[in-house]
Amino acid sequence: MGRIYDALLHAAQENEHAPIEVRQPLVEYLHKNLPEMPKTVVTPAPSPESRMVLFQAPLGEEAESYRQLAARLLQWRSGTGLRIVLITSAIRGEGKTTTALNLAAALARCGEKTLLLEADGRCPQALMRLGLPPRPGLAEWLQKPVPIHEFIVRLGLSPLWLLPAGQHEWSLEQLNGCPWAEMLGSLAQGMQWLLLDAPPLLPVAESGLWVPHVDGVLLVARRGFSSKAALNSVWNRIEPEKRLGWIMNAALPSAHSYAYAKPMAMARRIEVIG
Repeated sequence: MGRIYDALLHAAQENEHAPIEVRQPLVEYLHKNLPEMPKTVVTPAPSPESRMVLFQAPLGEEAESYRQLAARLLQWRSGTGLRIVLITSAIRGEGKTTTALNLAAALARCGEKTLLLEADGRCPQALMRLGLPPRPGLAEWLQKPVPIHEFIVRLGLSPLWLLPAGQHEWSLEQLNGCPWAEMLGSLAQGMQWLLLDAPPLLPVAESGLWVPHVDGVLLVARRGFSSKAALNSVWNRIEPEKRLGWIMNAALPSAHSYAYAKPMAMARRIEVIG
């Protein structure tokens, strides 16, 4: 998209056959209406133990669950306008960042322009899981009056972008003073999906600030990790119309399961999680 934008803008500026009264309005239109696309490209290099299967073996059996989840989201989008999705869990350690990164990569492999916003300022993991060094992100944007797109990087040549959490923690006061709806709308412009890797809902106060500004919420649980009371508590905190369902990591394989290692199950209701 960035190269297309650059080509259109260059053509509008350099077309000598078009009179200036035609060229100038076109240049102004492109600047105003096409989304600002980040220029920085980084190459993920996840370690084998990072479980970034969509980056390491995207056609492998273990990646199949994420491809199925991406297909499910594409089906749900039809007729609903679903585009901004928050991914969270009850407590830390249930696999929400693994799920968010692999799901974002699966959507990008479908040709969907996808931006992953690392909304967890307490314990950001995305760059480390991708084998990338720390870099500025949302934390730095909260302190500097600069365009937020300057902190976004493209992950390789796929239509996948990442806005990191940044290099220091956010304060609740900073988050409360932010125009989240406008910020998310700006980030979603030109994207087909905006995914948020948010903090766990139970232990982190600011995690609930994101929920009112998204279209839907995916909740991640790990089998045998959280109590059913904790899962029910988190489920009940989400508005019913925004509950997309639960993703269970390390689910027991069914007779028809295609994945062979730590498969993932999708459930629309909390009651199916035992």
